[in-house]
Amino acid sequence: MGSGEDSPPPSPRGPAAAAAAEEEETAVPGGEVTPPSGGPSVMSSASGVTVERQGEGEVTPPSPSQRLQSITTPAAAAAAGATGALDGGPGHGITPSGGGRHVTLTPPPPPPSGPPPGAMRAPQLQPIPRPATRRPAGNNGRWIERMINANYYRMVVERPVEVWQYQVIILKKNLSADESRWMEVKNRRTRRQLLTAALEEQGIFQRSTTVFDNSKALYTVGPGPFQSKELTHIPAQDNSSNGESGRADSGFCIRLQLDGKIDLGVLMPAESGRGASDQVEKALQVLNLVIQENAQAMGGCVPVGQSLFHKQFGSSPIGGALLNIPGFFTSVRRVQATLALNIDLSNAAFIAPGPVLDALCNLFRKDLRRIPRMTPDECRKAKKFLKGLQITVELRARNGNHYRLQSVFSVTVESADMLRFEMKEGEQMREMTVTQYYSEKYGLELRGRTLPCIDVGKRSRPVYIPLEFCVILPMQPYKGKLLPEQASSQIKETCISAPARWTDTEKMIAKNRYDLDPILKTFSVKVLPGMAPVQARILAPPVMSFGNNYQDTPMNGQWNLNTKTVYQGVTINAWMVVALNSEVHPRVFDDMARSWHKKGIRINPERKFLAQARPDEYCSPQEMKACLEGLLDRATANLNMRPDLMICVLPSSNSPMYASLKKVCDTELGIVTQCINASKEKRFNDQYWANVGLKVNVKLGGINTLLEQEKRSAIPKFSDKPTIVIGMDVSHGSAMERDNFSIAAVVGSKEWPLLSKYSCRTRSQKCRLETIVGLYEEIDTGNGNIQRGGMLKEVLEEYRATSRGCLPQRIIIYRDGVSESQFGAVLNVELSAIRQALSIFDEPGRRYSPAITFIVVHKKHHTRFFPEPRHYREGGKGQNILPGTVVDRIVCSPDQFDFYLCSHQGIQGTSRAAHYHVLYDDNNFNEDEIQSFTNNLCYTYARCTRAVSVVPPVYYAHLAAIHFRRYLDAERGDAGSVLSGGSGDIDPSLEPRPLPLVKEAVRRNMFFC
Repeated sequence: MGSGEDSPPPSPRGPAAAAAAEEEETAVPGGEVTPPSGGPSVMSSASGVTVERQGEGEVTPPSPSQRLQSITTPAAAAAAGATGALDGGPGHGITPSGGGRHVTLTPPPPPPSGPPPGAMRAPQLQPIPRPATRRPAGNNGRWIERMINANYYRMVVERPVEVWQYQVIILKKNLSADESRWMEVKNRRTRRQLLTAALEEQGIFQRSTTVFDNSKALYTVGPGPFQSKELTHIPAQDNSSNGESGRADSGFCIRLQLDGKIDLGVLMPAESGRGASDQVEKALQVLNLVIQENAQAMGGCVPVGQSLFHKQFGSSPIGGALLNIPGFFTSVRRVQATLALNIDLSNAAFIAPGPVLDALCNLFRKDLRRIPRMTPDECRKAKKFLKGLQITVELRARNGNHYRLQSVFSVTVESADMLRFEMKEGEQMREMTVTQYYSEKYGLELRGRTLPCIDVGKRSRPVYIPLEFCVILPMQPYKGKLLPEQASSQIKETCISAPARWTDTEKMIAKNRYDLDPILKTFSVKVLPGMAPVQARILAPPVMSFGNNYQDTPMNGQWNLNTKTVYQGVTINAWMVVALNSEVHPRVFDDMARSWHKKGIRINPERKFLAQARPDEYCSPQEMKACLEGLLDRATANLNMRPDLMICVLPSSNSPMYASLKKVCDTELGIVTQCINASKEKRFNDQYWANVGLKVNVKLGGINTLLEQEKRSAIPKFSDKPTIVIGMDVSHGSAMERDNFSIAAVVGSKEWPLLSKYSCRTRSQKCRLETIVGLYEEIDTGNGNIQRGGMLKEVLEEYRATSRGCLPQRIIIYRDGVSESQFGAVLNVELSAIRQALSIFDEPGRRYSPAITFIVVHKKHHTRFFPEPRHYREGGKGQNILPGTVVDRIVCSPDQFDFYLCSHQGIQGTSRAAHYHVLYDDNNFNEDEIQSFTNNLCYTYARCTRAVSVVPPVYYAHLAAIHFRRYLDAERGDAGSVLSGGSGDIDPSLEPRPLPLVKEAVRRNMFFC
């Protein structure tokens, strides 16, 4: 045995399995990298790696001078001759002190260029014909007297600068092991630390001349380029906080390969981005890195997307061991006639640092120190929460204090008392528990011996650490989906008025001091002070039609139903109420019936059936069916007819029963349901019941409101000939779910010339796949027969069945969930699929070819508009821009057909206008036509009495995708928490499961609403 420190218990699989395990890198403070050992026992720390191996000697770290000159490659040695110089410096092998063995780190040969023989080539995307381009700006609406302000700051590239791009490959090898394998370092933070250290050691570039994307691209200005270099690096020796010496046992090879040249001159004002599209995009990518480089280089900043976060910005708890940490977002954008820096405040959820036990106590809302036990389900949730986190292991043992850094691989189900493994002692193998191991090796009696352990090893070689010794490191982003109460807490913490956001943004610009940034100066880039003033107009709201021929014009984007009725109310002949694990006084449903009658929903107050049931909170769909099916049969017998509606009373807004209930009622029992929250019984008033009634009315086929133009069949470019409006979206599961497939949803208007009723079709598809693959489908039915179909075909068939037997001659598509970088790919794939689906309706001698307009709706952007102080009072409590504000100048694209529209009134915080990109347009809309149509459409959302922030078809597609995802949640049994179920490793190769079919009695109307 070597003389290193003792480690946590080794893998029960033994040294052979351990030797075969793959290496994984782990980032540590100070730029070091600590790999888990391939041997039987390893503990790593901020000060290095302590290794105990069987039959191996120790490897002593080199001196500081050796670290700068330590490693040679065969090619470099041959070129350097007898001196062994590498890139002009002396080179030596690493010789352990005390007569140890000589270690030479030999980088692997460069990979061959080009694809390997026989490799499949990716299919080439076909160019889109006649893509939509910039149209003359619109003029409809009332011009705002004084310009509003956008959080854009003008940027200038002062002179042409040549930027050299290098591909960066970083490989790691364990010097302490007798192995020749190299592993690529993938951790982005670790890659930056290693590259920065290696460049400084060997003096390749000056610090202010390079920017790095934390992945595989390095950009630099300065002297002429080299074709390739191989740099080597061993992390410097350090001391841990307890005074013990650390050891580095990993060497790194960093290969730089010239990958091209980028001219920033294409972004100069005289050029105005007129270069080739790919050159402009590459230049913008460089400037985005230039803007962020200085903040990242100073250390402590954590990038999440294009936002940067730092612990100095402060934090606030949002529940469940999570913190909200503020940061800032930056993006260099090419706008009309100039270049601009878009900067905005940003927020993200991070894991609260501190003892792991504290985090689990907060997560499960129980004191694990007082009651040290966890159920198997809690162990599973803990694994999902902790997997991949960086932790320190702190042992205060009889032989000294030990600090090690590790990455969480898993959480055991067995407790430390029950978890057994074999350990070699001399020539014998001895079985012991984790509790025994820590008692004998460290003299530590575990206080949480009945709690599970954290596994910091690998699948082939676990390494178990008791929970009480583990501490979560700070500044680690949370990758899961926030629970409703966490999202609500985050909103409360981050919600600020428009004037306050304006002030804070200006402070952030001042704090970043771009005028003194040496990297910006090197790249000849200047950021000018002051937000951009923007011209804007306010579009008039549409006139709305209600029941009894009543008309009204919304004020500030909203209206009320106090003295009005719905346009077309349904009749509910019989209905039932089921209270699930909750109790509500029966008289509240009499109040509900009276309220709905006032709003024009005809419900028989006498023909009702009340029942109670107490299923298990986490019951399966099968158990829920057994519970509800009997109650439905009893209600049908009691009422002498099948109920039209089932009202389900749930104990809370996020009840785990919800998913199973919806799946059973929608796909098996075929009855329309409406859930209400028993905890809100004190708020069961007329307004509450009116809001519930709006949902019930559309689920049963009614119409809440119509546009007055819709009623008169006078909507421009909609009512003149058969037209369908389609909304499309893809819903992705949590990043922590292994089998959470993406769900695509398509909704289409029906019963033309109405614009207020929609049908829905959905498909599951591979995880995180952004393009919709189910628009057009070909199914082999055998014997060489191909059945053509897909979501679009089904939506068009329902349109034809409800619209006088005609197919639409005009198709207007609103597509959500697409970032600007995905525009081309999504449009190529989906427009091609749409055309294939349309060809299904071709007839002999007659091709079906309706005009198509394809619009992408983008809400998750960082453009904010701020009114001048004189308009604050008009903007309501949030002092925002007014509903109907449209912007199609200055901050819009210089060549794309896009505009910003704030159709809604900001209730709290700063309003975010939706960004609409018209990517393809056969219908030849001008700016005024598409802006007015889009703004009016935002007043047709059935679930509320206000204009919404994005067009309702997109909302409906989003709701439909979420609704069907709950079916999968119910089948998987994790409806109660986003942290349960799955292993936490996304597997994109998994084939999606087909979604269950919704019964026709439910599907015929907007059940997803």
